[in-house]
Amino acid sequence: MGMRAIIDALKANGTYGVAQCLFITIAFVGGLYIWPPSPHPRDSPHTIKRRFLSLAMTLAMCWVPTYVCIRDEHSRGSRAANLAGTFHVLGLGRPDADAIDAVVDAVLSVACVMYLTAALFLGPLTHLALDGKLVSTFADAFRIDTVLKLRNYVVAPVSEEFAFRACMAPLLILCGRWSAPAARIFTPMRATWTCPVFFGLAHLHHFGEACARFGVLVAVVSVVAQFTYTVVFGWFAAFTLLRTGSIAGAMASHAFCNVVGFPDVEGAVAHERKAVVLAAYACGIALFTAGLWRVTDPDLHHASLWEEWSAL
Repeated sequence: MGMRAIIDALKANGTYGVAQCLFITIAFVGGLYIWPPSPHPRDSPHTIKRRFLSLAMTLAMCWVPTYVCIRDEHSRGSRAANLAGTFHVLGLGRPDADAIDAVVDAVLSVACVMYLTAALFLGPLTHLALDGKLVSTFADAFRIDTVLKLRNYVVAPVSEEFAFRACMAPLLILCGRWSAPAARIFTPMRATWTCPVFFGLAHLHHFGEACARFGVLVAVVSVVAQFTYTVVFGWFAAFTLLRTGSIAGAMASHAFCNVVGFPDVEGAVAHERKAVVLAAYACGIALFTAGLWRVTDPDLHHASLWEEWSAL
């Protein structure tokens, strides 16, 4: 069996897609450690700037496996057509859209996804508002005056959503197709559930640092909690990417979550206006559940490939 036939066989059973997702994960995390040991801490400007350069190199190549799949699907297509198709499946814009349409697609995705995100975080937002911290929290975040804020609120959301959502979810769908639809490995929903696992795995490298600072037990609890949170968020982000056809919404939601942080449920229960805060949590979850499928309806989002993915 020739190499071409082997690669085709790996694509058919989804192994190629999973392997490429692992490669992207390793490259994304490994790139942070290619530099010589430094006395500077993780959050120092010196370390952050070096890691920016590593991320740029990783992002420059992590979309290539998806391009290869598109090229193989359309072997008679021109390079420009294959690139345009790749950008479309990555959530970067429709090939037939002009600049205005592309902006409208992105803004609509951001608006719909942020509505869902704000609904889900209605409890924490209410908590901040009652404590008089809501406006100051976001005002401070929008003032990108340090390289740390640039990393947390811009570079991390953009780079992680591009690598772990835009470059992985379509890749899994493209590589997991068999001739019989009932036998497909990765449907859109299966890709939604699967690709966030790689995002969670990418955060396990913090374990060593946590062990050194807090001890093994605390480090294990911290890493498990972070893995769970990142996977759960990843499900939502991957779902919105595939449903709306734009990665912009997921990037905005990621930045929002980095600003607000993990919900302080313990603080909500102990709050002097506990009833109001907990009611906001309940209402937010209800609004999120009711709107999840409606506001991401592919009929609303012209860039969406959800129906095409489902029909493969």
